Amino acid sequence: MSDTPTAAAPPAPAPVPIFEREKSRRRGGLVWPLILIAVGAIFLLQNFGILAPNAWHQVWRLWPLVLVLIGIEILFRGRISGVVTGFLVAGLLIGGLAALAVIPRLTLVAGPIETREFEYRLDGATQANVNLEFGAGRLVVGALSAGDGRVGRLTYTGPDALRPNARYSMRNGLGDLRFTIRPGAGEFAVFPNMTADLNRDVPMTLRVTSGASDATIDLTELRVSRFDLETGASSTRIVFPRSAGATEARLRTGAASLVMEVPEGVAAQVRHSGGLSSLDIDQARFPNVERNLYRSADFATNPNRVDVRVDSGASSVTVR
Repeated sequence: MSDTPTAAAPPAPAPVPIFEREKSRRRGGLVWPLILIAVGAIFLLQNFGILAPNAWHQVWRLWPLVLVLIGIEILFRGRISGVVTGFLVAGLLIGGLAALAVIPRLTLVAGPIETREFEYRLDGATQANVNLEFGAGRLVVGALSAGDGRVGRLTYTGPDALRPNARYSMRNGLGDLRFTIRPGAGEFAVFPNMTADLNRDVPMTLRVTSGASDATIDLTELRVSRFDLETGASSTRIVFPRSAGATEARLRTGAASLVMEVPEGVAAQVRHSGGLSSLDIDQARFPNVERNLYRSADFATNPNRVDVRVDSGASSVTVR
């Protein structure tokens, strides 16, 4: 038997205390918790009216900052304390939001609101074309009193920076009224409101273009022969004319909720095409005569009728 001594086995590593294992397990990144805190803070500031309702339109521009924050955390993990890293990450988040709040045309803070009114006389016009271009916000269209000599009265409520452009011209008995929110309206933090009251005595064509809006378009008392609507992500309610004769309506919507009301005694033909849509039509008044076509029984003979074509995206369409 050999007398060579046997090498001693290396000592077993000391067990990691349970509280250290739990601490390591709980230690995670700081970026996502701070982002959640920032999102909650934005909601809180909106609830108190400090931030405008559509502040998210600007906040999404900060998405590259998430990559920067993750990179900072990876770079300094294990080199400096988590508290210092947290202050760095929080400082960048706050700095980004502060930059959006002070850079011109990118403000998040709800600015001062003003009301402006525009009105134009017919000046001899016997018919009119009306064009309303409106971005995000609320739109209401209605009628002036009978015998009113104005082609329209337009009321705008919103930030002064979005001061709208309104103009009217008349040639050969045809009035042309245009109302446009300044380009870049979607970059501001306040949802403007617009009310358009139009002349009920002269025949007119009406075109409405809007973005993410809440619109009520009441044509009941108007003599609209042609109505064109183009909207984005919106909620729109339309009441068609009661005694305008024949009216053509061409409606193009995105991800929208669209409600159309046909006054009693008015005939209608509704043709629908588009993508994923929920279609709800009063078939007692407007029977389905063929695929995607609904028509009143007296459509061909009723002097007051509306011919509607709807091209919609992912939307809800109701006709009643």
